[in-house]
Amino acid sequence: LVDGKVTKLQLAAPSVASSGEDVRVAFRVDGVEDYRSVATVVVTDSKDRKIPYYGGNVDILGGEGSHSFRPALNDEVGSWRIVVTDTISGVAAEATVRIVPGQAAGRR
Repeated sequence: LVDGKVTKLQLAAPSVASSGEDVRVAFRVDGVEDYRSVATVVVTDSKDRKIPYYGGNVDILGGEGSHSFRPALNDEVGSWRIVVTDTISGVAAEATVRIVPGQAAGRR
């Protein structure tokens, strides 16, 4: 049982990220105090393919959570979609991150 109703899921993600570097997504639920749940994170690349090893289940503790992943240097560049869904309420939020080519360590 949850005391209240989740009214919104707020999602913060960078608008641009480089392959080979961490992409961190933070989220927060509105409408419920001291909320504990699980969120499902789905990451889709620029060709609309789900990348399961970049997503997964994440704890929501105190109404907040975060997730990060690191696109490989040889991953597709372009606009990637990140969808976070609270499993109790079904409320979801989406962000788009433009992945740009990164540089391999040691290259100049």
